[in-house]
Amino acid sequence: MSVTTKRKHVTREQICGDFSPPADDELIVRILEGKGHNLHLVSDSKGDEFLVTMPSKFRRAIWVKKGDYLIVKRITEGVKVKAEITKILDNDYIKYLKDLGKWPEAFLKKDEDCDLFDGGNPNKRGEPEGASHSESSSDESD
Repeated sequence: MSVTTKRKHVTREQICGDFSPPADDELIVRILEGKGHNLHLVSDSKGDEFLVTMPSKFRRAIWVKKGDYLIVKRITEGVKVKAEITKILDNDYIKYLKDLGKWPEAFLKKDEDCDLFDGGNPNKRGEPEGASHSESSSDESD
């Protein structure tokens, strides 16, 4: 299977995958920061912080950022890295888990405290200061 085909299948699995609650040995966590080399510092609903690894099938196909939610599976032999990512949660998946009552209460409180969209301010969404959407030429010397 080519790299492009593999990437397509992994992406489709994440986007169109079936919604299922996490298994007994899986946790819902929130990304605190990326540490590099496919490692991420996460926090679980109890406030414990630990490192998780991204499996090779997700690398270069799926990107995650600070504040995203994941389902991870514990690694028993892990000393520094204690879990592996199994699913990346999008808004629909999170809504499904909330409807089932499987969403951790600690994450509900954090979501209410921080407003991610901040009234539509474009600078909060990664657009640099002074950037505009239209390019107009101010050269009138012709």
